[in-house]
Amino acid sequence: MKLLKTIEIPLFIQHIKLSNKRRAKYYLKNSKVKIPKKYAKFKFSKATRRLIHPNGEPVIANSRSVGTPRFKKINGQEIYSGMPHHMRSKLVKQIKSSFQTVLSKHAPILEFPIQVEMEVHTIIGRGDWDLDNMWIYNKCFQDALSDAGIIPDDNIQYITKPASPELVPVANEEDRKFVFKLYKDDREIIKQNPYFQNLSQENW
Repeated sequence: MKLLKTIEIPLFIQHIKLSNKRRAKYYLKNSKVKIPKKYAKFKFSKATRRLIHPNGEPVIANSRSVGTPRFKKINGQEIYSGMPHHMRSKLVKQIKSSFQTVLSKHAPILEFPIQVEMEVHTIIGRGDWDLDNMWIYNKCFQDALSDAGIIPDDNIQYITKPASPELVPVANEEDRKFVFKLYKDDREIIKQNPYFQNLSQENW
């Protein structure tokens, strides 16, 4: 097949930002959260049910992280098993946005339909993760191709084979990247199909 375009996404994002500042969390009376031994003699406020210091201030349970950005690791399995809609929307938006800088430098493709291949250059680590959980990146990439005007749409009129991730091990984290390769689908079964022949005559 004819290679039409190679697109590299260096240092692909692995986490999304859920908030700029984490809210303070407190120890509440009758909560199942275990209270550290150093607070064993502290009492709870009758008004707020919060554990309080002797000076009357509430004890902050997440004192190390409060006020810092909150991030979440990207995992396609969690989306599949029932991620809340607002979180899924935020995740998709940030992944697509991370592709925009690179895609804005690429000209539109003029030959269709295409097939997409995806290389995942990353460290193996403990090797206890599933490669197919990265499907969300490819879905966002195809949407981003359309948003950037590189393809008119990502339906079967233009893409007859979406990518499945292929692992390419690297030694260093800073070398991680996606490599997407876009090929002209020149299979005879496509070229001889009446649907695609009509599209070809219309020059898409």
